[in-house]
Amino acid sequence: MRFDLPVPEPEELSRDELIVVVRRQAGQLAQLMEVNEALAGKLARLEHLLSRNSGNSSNPPSKDDDPGKPAPPDKARGRGWAEAVPREAARCAGVTSGVDR
Repeated sequence: MRFDLPVPEPEELSRDELIVVVRRQAGQLAQLMEVNEALAGKLARLEHLLSRNSGNSSNPPSKDDDPGKPAPPDKARGRGWAEAVPREAARCAGVTSGVDR
């Protein structure tokens, strides 16, 4: 996109030529506003990513080097001791079928 087009002095232009110049400038202004809006969004995202570090969040220091990397998925975990209690009780009672998964 080039905006260094030479424009004669407005006093030298006819009314029709001035209308053409104003319309061209209105189109350029609309394009610049779109680009500016996109850049503002990109800047906001980058500022957010830079602001997230172990000093001001619950992230461990090892994650400071990868601000844009998504977090790894949680591992599927069992219920721990709550799962073992019925099995242990059944083992003590001598029951061996239907309790284990």
